Amino acid sequence: MLNILLLAGTHEARVLAQIIDNIPEYFLISSLAGVTKEPVKISRNMRFGGFGGVEGLKKFIRESNIEVVIDVTHPFARIISKNAKNACSKLNIPYFLFERPEWVKLASDNWIEINDENELKSHLSDGDTIFVASGRESAKHFKACQNIKLICRQIDDPGHAFPFANGTYLIGRPPFSVESEIKLFKQLGVDWLLVKNSGGSQSEAKLIAARALGIKVAMIKRPYRMERQIYTNTKEVINCLEELLNA
Repeated sequence: MLNILLLAGTHEARVLAQIIDNIPEYFLISSLAGVTKEPVKISRNMRFGGFGGVEGLKKFIRESNIEVVIDVTHPFARIISKNAKNACSKLNIPYFLFERPEWVKLASDNWIEINDENELKSHLSDGDTIFVASGRESAKHFKACQNIKLICRQIDDPGHAFPFANGTYLIGRPPFSVESEIKLFKQLGVDWLLVKNSGGSQSEAKLIAARALGIKVAMIKRPYRMERQIYTNTKEVINCLEELLNA
């Protein structure tokens, strides 16, 4: 029996959890940060919430007899990935980082690539409408930009009004179809789509819609990863688990 901790939060994590959970030789605990109000249960054994930094994660790993950690969190979830790598290194157990491939700009796309939200400001014109699909933390960077309109899509209602006058929340739970995104962007008069390069087909509809409508896209680059080995498909991870089990 191999005891596995899977750090989840992506579609690929759900897929991988379902595969591992149905293999009798593996005991899986899937962990979700609990950012959304109604997280989906992806395996028989679940935990929700943070660990309390590296030391808290080490404590959980020891108490749960975890033998390998699989990190399938969001590509921009830098803190948990850093903590997981450090905890595994200190406990001398394997750490596998899974990351889905980035989105790649096509000839028909109207993208700019930026390191952070502040780099977008110099590209904006008065009256622009920005559809913020990069999380509500992105919106705060535009507080002083009074001559633009922000529309920030959220999975859950934040329970309060938008923090400044030129913005509004739009509540919606993915996945979204290309057709619905095209209709929405037309209705809202979107000029810019602000998005993180998280990759994956599950959230690509907004990019396809922007391409169809000629909407400008501000693509936030992924943080640099120090890992020598990054897995990009579930079969690679399953093969590595089999090697550990049979070692």
